Amino acid sequence: MPQVTLILCAIFSAVSWPVRIIYDNACGLFAFANNRVRRGKHATLDRFRKLKMYIDNFHLPNHKDPACKTTLNIKLTGFKMNTEICERTFRWLAAYKHITRHMNEARFLLFMLYVCHMHNVECQRVIIDKLKRKRSIM
Repeated sequence: MPQVTLILCAIFSAVSWPVRIIYDNACGLFAFANNRVRRGKHATLDRFRKLKMYIDNFHLPNHKDPACKTTLNIKLTGFKMNTEICERTFRWLAAYKHITRHMNEARFLLFMLYVCHMHNVECQRVIIDKLKRKRSIM
């Protein structure tokens, strides 16, 4: 858990802190942040304690602790979100891991920028095509 908190702190230090976090191991992150030994010693963990943490829908069936099914279950909040999209995006990006393995950092970042841009262009094209078909039906 310390690695996850460090990564999230680095991300959130550049932008504003979110209201909620949806994470596959939110129960572990919740327990780490709410550990009484660490309470009051780290300002960052104090900020984590204030966040609402939830387990994403894809990983929730694997959790056996009753607290995971009740307190950390995003379905019970009424908050509607497609949490599986993160898993799909990760699977899509993982397809490029063998291609990018030999690249230096600058080339890797440029390649990822290009691939993500082309992916967004394709997604926009699909959405526009759906809208055109919908309008032609009406």
